[in-house]
Amino acid sequence: MSHDPIGRQRRTQRRRTAFPPNPACVMCGASTIEILVKGSTVPVSLLEDHHVFGAAHHPLTGPLCRNCHAVVTATQRNEGVDLRPQERSFLQQLAHGLLSLGALLGEIGKALIRFARELLRRLGLVKIPDPVWSYTWLPN
Repeated sequence: MSHDPIGRQRRTQRRRTAFPPNPACVMCGASTIEILVKGSTVPVSLLEDHHVFGAAHHPLTGPLCRNCHAVVTATQRNEGVDLRPQERSFLQQLAHGLLSLGALLGEIGKALIRFARELLRRLGLVKIPDPVWSYTWLPN
């Protein structure tokens, strides 16, 4: 396979035009343009639209990477959010929507704590042991 810098630039530009400016997962921050895929040629995208209140309750969405989307959806289900569309009263929709939002915000809160701990560790301000998982995705 030969090196093709012009082809690479074209592919990167196509990827950039397929997304809004500065696309990123709102939970983990995944934003590397080379790994973001969107369009009709590939049916799977790294970023997926997560229904903040659950699709059955409100159309508002936010971009999450596939991994974070799976985690938040599992948390929604664990909290008892009914994600199936069906007739509900306003108060039932509100209750499920709030549970769904709470699940998302809880996972975002966990991510913020991980980011802050890693930042403090890297700054040498606090001796925090490395957790079981790695911070390989963070820049040095």
